Amino acid sequence: METYPGKPILIKSIEISGTTRATSCSPCRNGTFSAEGSRQCQECPENHFSSRGASSCQPCNPETEFAPKGFSRCIKRHACTSKDFYETRSPCDANNQTRAEYRWLEPKICMAGVSLPPVGPSRPCLPCNPGMSPGPDASCQFCPAEHFSDDGGPCKPCPPNTTPNYGYVFQRWAQLPASMSSSCRQQDGSECGGMTGWHVAGTHVQSGQHHADGAYLLLSLNVPGFRSKGGVVGGRRLEVGRVSFTFELDCKAKCEFVFMQASDRRGVNLVQSWSGATFKREFSHSVYANDSYTFSWAFQKASLTDYDVFSNLLDTDVARIFSINVTNTIDGGASVCLACHQETDEVGCIPCPPGHFVDSNTTQCTQCPPGTTVSNPLAYGIESCQPCGPGLSSTDGVTCTSDCVFAGEPSFDLSALAHETFLVRGSRLFTASGAQYFHVFNISLCGNTQAQCSNNISYQVDGTSSQVNSFVCRTTMVPSAWSDEEVVLSTQSVTLGDELVAVTNNTAFMSMEVIEEFLSQNATLHFYYSTPLATRSCPQGRTTVISLSCDASKHGNGSIVLPSKCPDGTCDGCSFNFLWQTAVACPVCREQDFRLVRGECTGGSQLLHYLAPTNCRVLTNLPATKAVKCQNHIPVELQAIIGGTVMVAATLCGLLLHFWRKTQRLEYKYMKLVQGSGSGSDGAELPPAESCGLDDGEEEDVHFAQPAKQNILNRIKAMTSKVRRKVTAVPLRRYNLQRDDTG
Repeated sequence: METYPGKPILIKSIEISGTTRATSCSPCRNGTFSAEGSRQCQECPENHFSSRGASSCQPCNPETEFAPKGFSRCIKRHACTSKDFYETRSPCDANNQTRAEYRWLEPKICMAGVSLPPVGPSRPCLPCNPGMSPGPDASCQFCPAEHFSDDGGPCKPCPPNTTPNYGYVFQRWAQLPASMSSSCRQQDGSECGGMTGWHVAGTHVQSGQHHADGAYLLLSLNVPGFRSKGGVVGGRRLEVGRVSFTFELDCKAKCEFVFMQASDRRGVNLVQSWSGATFKREFSHSVYANDSYTFSWAFQKASLTDYDVFSNLLDTDVARIFSINVTNTIDGGASVCLACHQETDEVGCIPCPPGHFVDSNTTQCTQCPPGTTVSNPLAYGIESCQPCGPGLSSTDGVTCTSDCVFAGEPSFDLSALAHETFLVRGSRLFTASGAQYFHVFNISLCGNTQAQCSNNISYQVDGTSSQVNSFVCRTTMVPSAWSDEEVVLSTQSVTLGDELVAVTNNTAFMSMEVIEEFLSQNATLHFYYSTPLATRSCPQGRTTVISLSCDASKHGNGSIVLPSKCPDGTCDGCSFNFLWQTAVACPVCREQDFRLVRGECTGGSQLLHYLAPTNCRVLTNLPATKAVKCQNHIPVELQAIIGGTVMVAATLCGLLLHFWRKTQRLEYKYMKLVQGSGSGSDGAELPPAESCGLDDGEEEDVHFAQPAKQNILNRIKAMTSKVRRKVTAVPLRRYNLQRDDTG
């Protein structure tokens, strides 16, 4: 139930006492033994061995043989070589001199062969790491407060108007720093018998050798905390610090190298792992929650059953770490002092007011531009100001807020929901024993009034609060088990949304997204909340998405719906989703969204009716009905129709006149042709017409009776057929006329 935020209780073994019905005892495996009547077998110590079912372990010959812990046979010692010892440095003396020394790898499993080289000549000691200086015993120590050391020499006070930039920088390995420790663990969790896990080697620190197969070699660094609080600004998580290191893996057999972080709130988490041979490379890890951490590096060699192969291959496998750098810590040493703000009548650096940064040129505190915020009290440069997320604004440079009014296309006005908190009850749940409980969610949409969740029980776990205030929080309610008692216990109040990071119509933001079920409900606006505080179950913190859906039938505050597949608001315990259905969530109606209906003209005036669409909210002061003077105004659509009709009619009339004139000329030609082909009274033929057409300027003066009820098209067809019949009946002749004396 996550009532205790500390480290978990690790159960190493469970023993059940009693006597079972057994017909025989189980023999101990190779490398273990047990005395008579023992409940369990014990491993043989180093340089001892045993076979199956042994009651005691037998010693190996210490001169020529050895055996790891829990081994089933003795192994012959090989001749010592240069791989069986390593170089180290003697402590610095009063003259800052050191010598190269050589030591056997522990445990020593070789015999005869080469001997340890003699102690080397005196040489100047390696300089201390940045931020450190030699102490009274010639060992390197961190510089005191308000001091720095950039070259590993004596510590110097920071200049005026500056502040030390604390951190850990380890790049020279004459000795293991006081904040670091080395250990070796067997696979069963026991110690490796005093064997060295890691040892320094001047330019690097490397893993030990001659360990049992499968042993874990641990190197740990304790960091008490960081100077920044972190959080989320503009939809981006702010890191409180960064851990970076350079390493390489020199492995011929299978090996694994892991980087882990541990804290009281999150427990132990694996950050990254590598296997097999790896060339020299750098890795960087961002820390987003301010807490005390233990960062660990673990190297494990392969587990081989043949120890001869182990001695030939596995002993040469080694991990080397060249440098480790941790930034923005609350302790450690400073390699540089940063410029800071300082008043004329004050001594020392003065943190800038909230929402301000230190100008690198003037060292004056300058407020962040509108729409941006800064969280670090010693922020340097305008780049420290981070923009707010979509739909949010900031005027003080500290927090990004929303007034629940969002301009744009479309625009929304949720101010009716901005000043209240709303309760939502989850589904009824039951424990394994049948006890009933349920969750109650308290929501403040825009944060004008913070949502509050509190416990009504007197017992509180150390480090926890009985009340939380945030945008979204949750309380566990436990009804009384007795029907005659109306007591409900509220406990485990947790926050689900400390910061509003975005308000947008996008269905995804950062690592948060709207579930498919709510997308099908026409959700148009989404609020994204984040709680960056990590837990063991939610290493990235908790998130909440509230989707608003326009429902004109739900007036007032509407209703908040939980997902059907996740009736308690979440399916994984870390991501929560809510659907808010209300008429307030409908977009604001624009003037062009209203439909204008004109009434009938009566007495020189007409009524104008404005009809609002059903998918938006009416917030303007447009009257429902308005009287105006009648206007002889034809709508544009009707004007276009009339204009088109007139053009078509004019075209048809023009065609009609054209064809009528053409028909008249054709009839005239035909009558001329008929008259010219007829005979006179004395049987003499008349001369033909000199022309079938009208002369220029000649008018038509011959009129013929027109058939009744015949249209132009039928008349043209009839005349055409008539011309064909009569023209073919009259032969064409050529006459030569001469005038005689009689005339």
